[in-house]
Amino acid sequence: MRVNTQPFIGRMDRRPTRNPYNGLGMSYLGPFDSEEAFDDWCLSRISGGALARFKWRRFLAGERKRRAGEGGSGTFVLTHGDFTPRNILIHDGIITCIIDWERSGFFSPSMPSLSSLRW
Repeated sequence: MRVNTQPFIGRMDRRPTRNPYNGLGMSYLGPFDSEEAFDDWCLSRISGGALARFKWRRFLAGERKRRAGEGGSGTFVLTHGDFTPRNILIHDGIITCIIDWERSGFFSPSMPSLSSLRW
């Protein structure tokens, strides 16, 4: 999925995408024209005060810098948004299908790190 990219965070045609951090809720986010705008949106939802947001802001800046060195910064990749074992169909030990794409969208490659946070 990482070869499918867009120059923005959101769904096709610059539409908002379902918020993958909202559990079973039906809120939407984006589109965001830059990774920094997306990071600001994410960081505004972190509990734990200014110190927690500072640490995550520093981590995300480091991730962008690392990816820029690898030639990958500035592109957003297709992300499932709910990639769990219950959404992977297997037949005879082979993955045959990945289902449940309604939370998908184009996100920063660091999105899986952020999704481990509790909002």
